[in-house]
Amino acid sequence: MADGRSLLEEFKPFLRYDSNEGYFADSAAEMTDAAGNVLLSAEGATIAGAGPGEHDLRLGFLAAPGGSYANGAPVTAGDRLSIASRDYSDQYRAIRAKPGYANVVYGRVAEADGVTWLQYWLWYFYNDLRALAIGLGLHEGDWEGIPLRMDGDEPDLAVYAQHAYAEARAWSRVERHGRRPVVYVAQGSHGSYFDDGLPLTHWHRTEHFIDRTDGKVTPKGDVSLEVLPEPAPGWALWPGRWGDTEQPTEGPKPYREISSGSPTGPGRKKHWTDPGWLLRKAEEVGRAPGATARRPPAVPPTPSRPKLAPQRKDKRLQLAYDVAPAAGEQRPSHLLVTLNSPDDPFPPKTFRLELGADSGTVEVPFDVDPNHRYELRTSGLAPDGALSESVPAEVPPAEGQGPVTTQRVTFPSGSLACRGWLTPPQGVAPPWPAVVLAHGFGATHAFHYWRVGERLAATGFAVLDFDPRHVGASEGEPRQALRPRRQDEDIGAAIAYLRGRDDVDPARIAVWGSSLGGGLAMDAAAADSGGHIAAVVAVVPQVDGLTNLPGAQLGKRLRFMAAGAIDALGRLAGGPPLLVQAFGPEPTPRAVLDRDNAWHALTEEMHPGGRWVRPGVYEAQESSFRNEVPARDVLGTALYRPIRRARRIRCPLLMIIASKDTITPPAPQRKAAAQAGATLVELPCSHFDPFRAAAQLPEVIARSAEFLGAHLV
Repeated sequence: MADGRSLLEEFKPFLRYDSNEGYFADSAAEMTDAAGNVLLSAEGATIAGAGPGEHDLRLGFLAAPGGSYANGAPVTAGDRLSIASRDYSDQYRAIRAKPGYANVVYGRVAEADGVTWLQYWLWYFYNDLRALAIGLGLHEGDWEGIPLRMDGDEPDLAVYAQHAYAEARAWSRVERHGRRPVVYVAQGSHGSYFDDGLPLTHWHRTEHFIDRTDGKVTPKGDVSLEVLPEPAPGWALWPGRWGDTEQPTEGPKPYREISSGSPTGPGRKKHWTDPGWLLRKAEEVGRAPGATARRPPAVPPTPSRPKLAPQRKDKRLQLAYDVAPAAGEQRPSHLLVTLNSPDDPFPPKTFRLELGADSGTVEVPFDVDPNHRYELRTSGLAPDGALSESVPAEVPPAEGQGPVTTQRVTFPSGSLACRGWLTPPQGVAPPWPAVVLAHGFGATHAFHYWRVGERLAATGFAVLDFDPRHVGASEGEPRQALRPRRQDEDIGAAIAYLRGRDDVDPARIAVWGSSLGGGLAMDAAAADSGGHIAAVVAVVPQVDGLTNLPGAQLGKRLRFMAAGAIDALGRLAGGPPLLVQAFGPEPTPRAVLDRDNAWHALTEEMHPGGRWVRPGVYEAQESSFRNEVPARDVLGTALYRPIRRARRIRCPLLMIIASKDTITPPAPQRKAAAQAGATLVELPCSHFDPFRAAAQLPEVIARSAEFLGAHLV
C-alpha cells in the first residue's frame, strides 16, 4: 500500500461552492490569528489574544486536554475562541487576503478494525446558513468531515458529512476531478454533497431546511493539503469550542438542531477515533449503499428568479429588480447578493437585502472601487429559506467604460442564414479591426462566447460572434448537427460579411477560436488563399481528434462508436439523428465530454439573460443551447485533424494551450505549433479553465489582446 501522505494528496477533495458562498475551506489559523480574536475561559476571562509573541494566541498555542497553554493557564473543555467583531465578513476578508490562509484542507490516516480511512477535515470561519431566512443556523466556526474508506490503494466508499447526519456512496458512483472526489459545498451551511442537487434549483432537502449546491464557484488556486501527524498536534485535540456561539438549550428539537452552536475541533468528533461512525449516521437516514432510503421531505415552491439591472451610483451599486412570481412560484422576501471583484485579493462578500414591492431598487451596502470590475451573483430568498436559481451579472469599471452595445446581425452561409452578434470596440473610430469567434464542440453564443466578445471588444476590436448553421439562433436542419467542414464554411461567410461592412477594415480581420473552434480557426487560415485572415488565436485547439480518444475510457469509446454507426445507417435510411448527451459531470459514461470540469464550465458561464428551462436546454432571449449532438457527428469530430494542414498557415498564429488538458492533449498541440511557426503560450490548467471568468479567462483575454494588437492595430 502506498504511504499515507501520498494517498491523502492523491484523493484530496475537489471543492465546488455555491454562487452565494462567502466563506471557504481555509486554514484553522484564521481563528487564532485574526486581529482582535481572543481565547476565553469558561468564565469569560481572557486567556490570550492574537499576536506574534510566545504567549500570544496562535494555532500552536492551543493544547490537548489535561495540558496547559504556553502561558501556563490550564486547558478546560469550557474554553472557547471568540471573534472580536460581529462583522464576520469584514474580519474574514481581512485575514483570508493574507498569504497562507486561503484554501487549506487537513488530512489524516485513521485505522480501525483492520480498515484504513483517509479523513479530511475542512475548517470554515463562519457558518452563514440563515435557515428559514430569519438567521437560525448562524454560528462562529464550522468543522466538516469527509472520510474515504480504502481498499488497498483505492477508495471503495466515500462519506460526506451533512449536518447531524451524512451520505455515503460507492466510489464508482462518486463524481471525480481526475482522481479526486468532487464535493459540492452547500451555501452557508457547508454541508457536503455528491452532486448539485435537483435540476434547475440545485436543492437538497435536509431534515429541517433546504441546502443549495449549484457548484458554480471554485476559488482561485487549488486547495493545499496539511497532513496531521501522529501524535496529533495539540490544536487538533483541543477540547474547547471554535467560536463563541451558544446552542439554545430550550425550544423544539428542530429549532435547537438548526441553531447549533460553535463546534469542537476534529479530535473531539466521534469519527476521529471511530472512523465508521459517519457511515452509520448515513445508514441511519437511508443515505448509504444497501440502506433503506427514506422518502425525501416535500420541497416548497420555487422562489421566482430575480430580473436585475445593476448600475453604479456614487460609491455604491444599485440593483433595479423584479421578483414578481409566475404561477407556482413563491415571492422572495430578500435578495441574496454575492459581490466579488477579480481586481482585488479579497474573497466575495454576501449581502441579504430585504425587498418591499415586487419591483424596485435596492442598494448594496458596500463602497466599491471605481477602477475595479465586479461580478454579482444574486438569488431570490424566500421566507422558508429556499433560494432561487442564481442570476450572474457583471459591472465594468466606472472610468472609461460605457455600456456594451451589441448589434444583432444576419448573414448568408450557403443557402441558410447565420445569426450573430457584433460588438463594436469602445472608443475606437471606424473602420475597425475585427475578430470572428469560432465555437467549440456543440457550443452557441449562449455559452461563454458572449463574455469573450464583450471582453475582447473592450480591448479595441469589433467582435463578431455567431451561431453556426444547425444550432442556436441560426437556420439549418437537422438541428444540432456538428460538422467541422460546414462550420469552416460559416467562418468564411462571417469574414465575407465583415469585409462588406463600411465600418470594418477588411485588411484587419482575425479569427479567435477555442477547443474545436481553435482547430476550425487554424483550418480557416490554412485554406485562406486570398489572405483575408490577418491573424489567428487558437485556445486549447483540437488539432488531432484521434489523440482525443485515448483520454476517454474504452467502454465509452466503444459505446459512441456503436451509436455513431447506428446513427449513420439511420441517416442513409432518411431517419432523424440519434442524439447523445454532449456534456456531463465526471463520471458520466453517456456524455461525450465529462472530463476537465466540462459540466461546470457549461453551467457557470451561460449567458446571464437566459435560464435552464429544463435539464439540458438553456434558453436566452437571443440564442439557446441544447446539451446534445448527433452520434454520427461525434465520430466525425473525432476524425477531424487540422494538424495535417498546419504547415499551410501563413498568417501570425497564437496558440494558448493547457498543460493539464485531457481533452485536447498538449503534445500534438506543441507539434502543430512548431509546424505552423506559432507563438505558443502554455498555462498550468485543464481544458475548460481558459474559458472561465474565475480561472484563466482574464489572462487569455490579455494575451489575445496583446497579440492581436501587434498584428491588427
